[in-house]
Amino acid sequence: MPLAGELVTETFAYDRGRQVTVYVPAGRPDAAVFAGDGELISQGAAISRPPMRRPR
Repeated sequence: MPLAGELVTETFAYDRGRQVTVYVPAGRPDAAVFAGDGELISQGAAISRPPMRRPR
């Protein structure tokens, strides 16, 4: 199945030049999914969304 958007790869200066590839959809996305190699993911999640509330 062909992609409607495009894949974009950038090299960041930290971590000895880490390359990151993302898919950029052609239209507005319904959701965003963040994934990584496991380092510092919990800290990144804390700043990407508001804290979750416990159900009463």
